Amino acid sequence: MPRLETRDLTLRIGHRLLLRDLSVAFEGGQNWAILGANGSGKTTLLHTLAGLRPANNGAVLLESQAIQDVPRRVRAQTLGILFQDAPNAFPASVFETVLSGRHPHLGFWQSESAADHALAQAALAAVGLTDFADRSVATLSGGERRRVEVATLLAQDAPLCLLDEPVNHLDPRHQIALLRLIGERAQRTGHLNLMVLHDVNLALRFCTHGLLLLADGGTRHGRMADILDVSILEAVYGCTMREIRSDAGRLFFPD
Repeated sequence: MPRLETRDLTLRIGHRLLLRDLSVAFEGGQNWAILGANGSGKTTLLHTLAGLRPANNGAVLLESQAIQDVPRRVRAQTLGILFQDAPNAFPASVFETVLSGRHPHLGFWQSESAADHALAQAALAAVGLTDFADRSVATLSGGERRRVEVATLLAQDAPLCLLDEPVNHLDPRHQIALLRLIGERAQRTGHLNLMVLHDVNLALRFCTHGLLLLADGGTRHGRMADILDVSILEAVYGCTMREIRSDAGRLFFPD
């Protein structure tokens, strides 16, 4: 089972404190939402968890080993990341782009196998883009590109996925479909997701656990249903919030 852990993790940008002494274990079978105001450090935290930037203090551990000490190839096979904005530097078809998710599992000069092609095709089908396989990525809309990026991550098939605003550019129908897909993925044996979200209600609906970033560098984390209330959300977002209860469950809105 994948295990990602922080111990006394502290993050700063310049002289500004983003995160202070965070110690939390993310376990297999969990689907985490990272929530916070604009500029609170959500993306910085995600990049630090992936080993892409150093912590100012404390440590990130992947399977009990410091993340920066995990060989890059092993890290790429274990941990996948969906960036907030992923530039498409090279012209490629949708299928070629999704197939590139298999590269961490290939040896030097090794070509993709029939099994790799099948995984890429399954990932495209999962996001509803089978008919787009031969299209150039450059011709796609923002939402279609986002679904291609998610499909590439799915093809990588890393047990631990970090996703920065996965529903960016998506309409409500595709937001729900994608978050349902990601949530179901976390239920597979040995899988774990951490995702940055802006919509509190989507996080409450689809995520099992949450990590809330406060303005003073503090955090609140635990099971989503246990940590969300009006007072903590007002502290996170700096605005008045209202809770509404209905047959569909709890909903939160700015007042």
